[in-house]
Amino acid sequence: MSDIEIGFGAILSENVEEWIPNRETVIECTECEDKLYYKDFTPSNSAFCCQCQNVRVGSYPTTQPASFLTYMTLTYKSAPKIYDISYEEYCKIKGIEFEKKRE
Repeated sequence: MSDIEIGFGAILSENVEEWIPNRETVIECTECEDKLYYKDFTPSNSAFCCQCQNVRVGSYPTTQPASFLTYMTLTYKSAPKIYDISYEEYCKIKGIEFEKKRE
């Protein structure tokens, strides 16, 4: 039997030095076309909205014990587009260095 784990176990396995994401979720307002990126939100800075304030991102605390501190909330007047882009494209947009996965 193999020692390789499946699912998140494989990602968090001691055999893997560092996990590098490959996708990024985009929340795009259909009114002002402003784009909000999932990775930009944390519990400490989760109160964001688009330019026209149609799409709002916030957080709601979990009841403990839980493996995370907050739920991400998304409210809107008209539904936003939600889709994924490559992590490489996200890095180009944000002006950060993209580190490819080690083979």
